[in-house]
Amino acid sequence: PGASMSSPLPPPLLAWFRRHRVSWAGLRFEVAEGRGVYGVAEVDLNPGSVVVAVPKAAMLTRKNVRDANALHALLALGLPSVEVLGLAIALERAAGKSSKWHAYLQSLPLHEPLPLLWSAAELRMLAGTGLDETSQRRKRRLLENYRSAVEEWEGAAPLPSSEEYLRACTLSSSRAFLVDGEHGEGLVPLADLLNHKAALAEEQGDEGDEGGEEIQATDEIDGRLWTGAAAEGWVVRAKGKTGQKWGNWIYVGPSGTKYHSKVAAFEARDAEAHRAADTDSVALSRLKSEAGPPEALVGARVSVLWSEEGGAGAWYPGQLWAFDAATREYHILYDDNSEERLDLTKVKHRLLYQLQPP
Repeated sequence: PGASMSSPLPPPLLAWFRRHRVSWAGLRFEVAEGRGVYGVAEVDLNPGSVVVAVPKAAMLTRKNVRDANALHALLALGLPSVEVLGLAIALERAAGKSSKWHAYLQSLPLHEPLPLLWSAAELRMLAGTGLDETSQRRKRRLLENYRSAVEEWEGAAPLPSSEEYLRACTLSSSRAFLVDGEHGEGLVPLADLLNHKAALAEEQGDEGDEGGEEIQATDEIDGRLWTGAAAEGWVVRAKGKTGQKWGNWIYVGPSGTKYHSKVAAFEARDAEAHRAADTDSVALSRLKSEAGPPEALVGARVSVLWSEEGGAGAWYPGQLWAFDAATREYHILYDDNSEERLDLTKVKHRLLYQLQPP
């Protein structure tokens, strides 16, 4: 089954449908100003009725496209499936006429009119709705993940620009169907003409979905960030039920600031160290005044920031063993078994926890 000669579907797309065995029955297509092309059922439909048949080979999925192995590698590292599909769409678009889906992609808009691509002036019209903040937050996360993908990319074709990627992501987030576990989400030609969403909803894995457990093991935190991250006070938290390298992990800095990619966390490492030290120094001073005499802090665990050559710094955790009232110095025993005496008012430090009296 196919379209009649009066079909509003463009001839190159109809030819593409025939070539890839995309078919439909009991359905006609119409066009209206402001609405575009849409499908109308010509017969009553019942549950289980087959209206459109699309072979999986004709679907634009991460498994079917060029550089599928490289895309799968990004998925394995944790790039969310819908964003992997965004890269796949951008890659196929960049391939032009050599793409298997060229005629199909030519029939789609360059992007969906989602707030994700709106200008600052346009977003101001959404002030007070929360959608402006949601859009900006999601755009930041997409761009952070894109930068991480560029670093990890091993495909034969270069990745398209971040602008092309964002445009493709509006299609993947509004038109994609879940195909199966092997293909993941994909664009299903013709079916997406009949049913796609255009609302800006926060997707699973966006900021705010923090229901997963927190990684506790020091070696796991260091493995997902860098050696010493746990000692510096970084936390890795899974979003939802699972967590991986990118959008499904939240990296929480010592100051409590959240980052949605390893690249963003690493770039903020030095600033986080100094921000956390300043914040915790104030907190420690407050605790000192609440605790009364300085001796009350003996037993507390702290982490001291020592600057190294080149301006970088490293955190060294330890425990306060004694306080010398004459010199106003604490005796600290570090976790590496070294020890020294410090006036904590003269160094950047963090309070890890304080032992409370019974």
